[in-house]
Amino acid sequence: MAEPLARRVSASGVNAQPAVGDIDVLTGQPLSELEVEFRLQIQQEIEFIALDAEYAAYRASIHQPLGDDEAPHPDDEGWSLRRPSTALQLPLLPSDRDQRSQEGVVELLRHFVGEFPAHVMHLLFEVANDPPFYRRPDITVSINELLDRLGYTRDGRGIHYSMNRRRLTRTLQALHLTNVELYQRRGKTTKAFSAPLLSALGFTSANEDVRKMPLREVFQRGLPDVIQLSINSIWYKGVRDVDGRPGTHYQLLPRTTIEHTGRRRGATKGRAALRSGRSVDNLRLYVQRCQISTQAHVVEIAFASLLQEAGITNRNTSQAAVTLRRALEKLVDEGLLTAYRQFQRGATSIMELKW
Repeated sequence: MAEPLARRVSASGVNAQPAVGDIDVLTGQPLSELEVEFRLQIQQEIEFIALDAEYAAYRASIHQPLGDDEAPHPDDEGWSLRRPSTALQLPLLPSDRDQRSQEGVVELLRHFVGEFPAHVMHLLFEVANDPPFYRRPDITVSINELLDRLGYTRDGRGIHYSMNRRRLTRTLQALHLTNVELYQRRGKTTKAFSAPLLSALGFTSANEDVRKMPLREVFQRGLPDVIQLSINSIWYKGVRDVDGRPGTHYQLLPRTTIEHTGRRRGATKGRAALRSGRSVDNLRLYVQRCQISTQAHVVEIAFASLLQEAGITNRNTSQAAVTLRRALEKLVDEGLLTAYRQFQRGATSIMELKW
């Protein structure tokens, strides 16, 4: 049944992407008709990537940077950091739980929270979205490719700097070791669960020294060449369920990287896309704070203040307004906002956000 479907794609003129075929290139097994249809859908949505709706809704809270007064505290399970709707926990060994190890724990958490880890996680969803994985959570990818797509440049020998390799591999380690506790409150009912974002993490390396090292040390020193990882099924089931069936509870979000033949990552367009993504993430965090702090489904904020919350610093007011509207539209597309509008109140321009 899969072969006629693949032929229909070619006959209908939908040929911007390669035909999905009828054999899975990773497993060598025939594709079911349902799987072929899903892969055709993925190709139709190729300008976007699919994020599990649960993770998409809470990722700003999950990766919220550490505040000046925030620090993890030891408990029976290891170290934990509690927030209004989420908590982060590091289930470390008994020897890691004394107060002297807090500095190392904070360092690990700093590789989990903030803009860079959120961007890395978004990129992992992006890799998983595309062929040959076709929205499957188990992926294999080179560190060099990830660093390229994150916007880092290579040295004259075509090698990525060790500092950047360590930053990426330590972030991957933190995404694997840190449990996220999520609390959802609906009226008198509370729903909660705990799971790391990456359920498995492995590596391949040509460096002979890694044979004598614990896996944690290999990642701390930035030595992996290729990584094998699994996005936790808890955070991916909206895209695909644990049995491999296509999911329906996901958000389509813009890509953070764009393929440019013949040019390296990190050029002007890539930096502009990254700045746009930062604005969306900043606004998402602001809206989620409002949702937590008020029972109302609307908030009003001065236009200039909202620009500040979004981190939009363009001195050209018209261009800043365009950037803000685009960021707000993305939040509407995600479902975090239902509408927004701008109106004048006296001499002050006001933005109204609804959810």
